[in-house]
Amino acid sequence: MGDDSKTSGAGRARRRMTAATLRNVLIAVPPVAVLVSWIAASIHSHGATGDTDLAWEPIVWPLMSALWTFPFAVGTVVLAVLLRRVPARPQAIVASSVVAALGVLPFVGAVSVVL
Repeated sequence: MGDDSKTSGAGRARRRMTAATLRNVLIAVPPVAVLVSWIAASIHSHGATGDTDLAWEPIVWPLMSALWTFPFAVGTVVLAVLLRRVPARPQAIVASSVVAALGVLPFVGAVSVVL
């Protein structure tokens, strides 16, 4: 019986660490998605001049990324606020809030077009 309690304690600690890692990754996804899309758009539109579709990509791609991650970013803001033990909690709240704020305009625009 003593071995079972040690095994379950180690298993519980392993599950807790896995849950914490998963939670931190989920909180980081929306800001990273927007940043990666901005970098990719900047590289793709390098050398574009004037008022072309290619010149607008560094603005449009991150907004589209924020649109698709908006509900997720709102959820991660709530998650970061509720979970007190998250490392770098203020940074997680700020980053997710920025993505949620970026995603509000395209999300509302998309909803108004659908409705």
